[in-house]
Amino acid sequence: MEIMRQYRILVVDDDRSILKLVKNVLELDAYDVTTLDRIEELELTNFVGYDLILLDVMMEPVNGFELCSYIRPHISCPIIFLTAKELEADKVEGLFRGADDYIVKPFGTKELLARVRAHLRREERREERYSEIASCQFYPERYEVACFGKVLKFSEREFKLLHLLASNPKQTFSAERLHTLLYPESSETQLRSISEYVYQIRQKCKQEGLQAIATVRGVGYRWQLEPEISKA
Repeated sequence: MEIMRQYRILVVDDDRSILKLVKNVLELDAYDVTTLDRIEELELTNFVGYDLILLDVMMEPVNGFELCSYIRPHISCPIIFLTAKELEADKVEGLFRGADDYIVKPFGTKELLARVRAHLRREERREERYSEIASCQFYPERYEVACFGKVLKFSEREFKLLHLLASNPKQTFSAERLHTLLYPESSETQLRSISEYVYQIRQKCKQEGLQAIATVRGVGYRWQLEPEISKA
């Protein structure tokens, strides 16, 4: 018998009556719902691991626009604003900050459910293609890697380089070999760019507290992606 996936949804609103209403509506549709009525600090760990996030805008001390701008670079799930701010400029601002949709209060519960279902269906289609390598999930359509609770976004060339190393974790590749395998059509100038791609990958991972790509002196590069070890 096939086990149906239960989607996790986070609802953030300082109006507890709205939280209760939305939670009840979504739970009746078999969603796993978590609610927050106040954001004291921007702590990323409070917002990862969800399939969809519903956000109010007019909250204190951190408003929804600020929160969306903070979490969007780190998560790929749909974000929907649920707010009384109804001006076109507000909607544009919300979408500019990284939201995927904007629902104005007061709202109908049927419309809310329809929009939530539509976004989750879209995510199902997006998530169909991924490969799991070395305990990480590689998403080739959006050049993202999910590992250790982090979602890392790369350029196309960075993603291909990291994917090749992860697929051959026990092998060390010279820059020349990486160039031949990944960019055979490119000029010799691209050969010098291998080290630049490695540097960019390392910088992006370091921002998330991860060490990426080991250097074997005099030989080349090999797969590595793990939490940084504190030197304290």
